[in-house]
Amino acid sequence: MRVSLVTSADCAAFGLEFFEALRYLSADNGGVSRGGYSAAEDAAHTLLANYASRNGLTVSIDEACNTWVELPGIDSSADAIVIGSHLDSVRQGGNYDGAAGVVGGLAMLFRLQDTTQLRRPVRLVAFRGEEAAWFGTCYIGSRALVGTLESEMLDAVSPEYRISLREALQEAGADLGPIEANTALSASKSIHQYFEMHIEQGPLLVAADCPVGVVTGIRGNYRYPAITWLGEAGHSGAVSRNLRHDAVLGATEWLTTVERLWIDEEVAGADLVVTAGIFSTDPMHHAVTRIPDSVRMSLDIRSVDVSTLQRVSEQAMELASQIASRRGLEVLVGERVDTEPASIDTDTVSMIYDTALGLGYPAMKLPSGAGHDAAALGAAGIPIGMIFVRNENGSHNAQEALDIDDFCVGVDVLTEVTKRAAQ
Repeated sequence: MRVSLVTSADCAAFGLEFFEALRYLSADNGGVSRGGYSAAEDAAHTLLANYASRNGLTVSIDEACNTWVELPGIDSSADAIVIGSHLDSVRQGGNYDGAAGVVGGLAMLFRLQDTTQLRRPVRLVAFRGEEAAWFGTCYIGSRALVGTLESEMLDAVSPEYRISLREALQEAGADLGPIEANTALSASKSIHQYFEMHIEQGPLLVAADCPVGVVTGIRGNYRYPAITWLGEAGHSGAVSRNLRHDAVLGATEWLTTVERLWIDEEVAGADLVVTAGIFSTDPMHHAVTRIPDSVRMSLDIRSVDVSTLQRVSEQAMELASQIASRRGLEVLVGERVDTEPASIDTDTVSMIYDTALGLGYPAMKLPSGAGHDAAALGAAGIPIGMIFVRNENGSHNAQEALDIDDFCVGVDVLTEVTKRAAQ
């Protein structure tokens, strides 16, 4: 028996049912927890496979335990249009980050079941382990697909599971041979183009009153997870300003100058966001009456443009050195961790944007500040495109709020985009 999603009401009913089933499988203190390669993520993939197979679609599992769903009966010799996203979440996160793209992709396949004019196969992939929250590595399933899951990533131990990623893959039934050899899995060799639908993880679509967004690129990042400012401790009432070596004042002055640098880059038209998500004195020594002698902090620099990342990173480090020298401090900068931006070609952006407008939906173009499985595929040379769906309250929290009507608008756009690409 086939699911019929002809009307918006059909799409809404299907989406509500699937999302509620996902929530039930992974509810956790008001949110959901579907850890990469966990029992909850397993259950979500089984739910997807059952929905698909019961309704006439072909289901398969690849060597990394990603789930693939395909329209049967289409010439499989041609390279495929692949739709995808992930089903895992952060701890006590929302129910839609990643899942909206998988559920929307399945809804799209149901709509295309009776389409006879597709020249290319259309496949849905639900990736495993996209979130870095569990093993410290993002895009696990999609990196494995394209052969870029490196050995040190496999050695990472999850503090939650107390096993390594390699062991988690083995327990899930993965074939570690090609993964450890950094060999692309067979499914990656027949992808013509990849599209991903995802909730927006910021407030821009809500502010613009647009149900859908067209992603112009996925920001890469230069991350400094461990920056330490070292000064000299002293009594807060006994040391004058000119004789102090205050680590907090040095670090905060640096952040202020980095923000000015950020403002200058924005005025010049550059895409840039900067965040210091970690900032703390030593809890074993800090006190109201003590001049702080150490600060530990992080810096996350993001942009869709590699040259911007390089320029801002270099300037920020030079500013840190100058401020430390002037204040009599030492600044220790740990290893930088890089993720390159993923570009989306202008023709694909224009096609998705024009499709949305042609269907009568307001849309806007915007970069993605967060990473996605699409970035891993794009880095491997596979053409990508992304559709954002309006979502209130951001993401990675239990308050994610995807309106089901907006979800169905995203499915409408995704379906039409896929038909155009597959014809």
